[in-house]
Amino acid sequence: DVAARVRGTVPMGAILPSLLKRVRGPEKRMLALDGPQLHAPIHGRRAFLEWQLPQRARLAVLSTQLERAAVEPLVDCRADWIPHFERDYFRIRQAPGWPWPFDDGVGVLMGPCAARRPEGHPPGLCCHPIFGPKINTNWFPERVPTVHNRVLEAAAAELGPATARALAAGESGAHVLRVAVGSVLTTDGQLDVRTLKARLSEAEAARGGAVPIVVLTLDAQAPQLPLIADVPRSAVCAI
Repeated sequence: DVAARVRGTVPMGAILPSLLKRVRGPEKRMLALDGPQLHAPIHGRRAFLEWQLPQRARLAVLSTQLERAAVEPLVDCRADWIPHFERDYFRIRQAPGWPWPFDDGVGVLMGPCAARRPEGHPPGLCCHPIFGPKINTNWFPERVPTVHNRVLEAAAAELGPATARALAAGESGAHVLRVAVGSVLTTDGQLDVRTLKARLSEAEAARGGAVPIVVLTLDAQAPQLPLIADVPRSAVCAI
């Protein structure tokens, strides 16, 4: 692992020193997103950025409030802005060195993974977003403390085959707690952190310890991660 920053985003598979304790060892504490919107191609780089950037920023802020490492949301490899050579995903001749391709500030790195992929998507393949310096600095891409999905998969594997299978299948398990975002909203549609923390406390009390992996699932009631209610300034400053 490369415990260092590079301009734009954390490199593929790298982990910032501040997040190491949350992704390794017996006290893993990770926070991920899942849901239909993450398993469908968003065509057009600009449309993708307009959807993805608020999601990763809100996820990062929420992770500081929950004291967890946020997992970078994946990209559907079928999006039309992702370059393919002869549409052959597994023999893709990408040039992943900086600054390729980074048109409009985002590119991807393709690689094998165990993450659940939708019907019609190449199985066992994930596209990880990598952000360049063109991205609007309002989204502070250089400061969003996230880890890649492969780090989440490695943590699940460490916790045992049952945990890895539950995570890949989109299910809950002894070490995986799934919470529907629509079930923890305020009356005005914002994410209620107090309600979410109460749900986590109940789950941790039942299992006698912290839940290593928490997955927030998007649904029809909450098709994207909403604004977070009553965000303390400290949660934003911690990023």
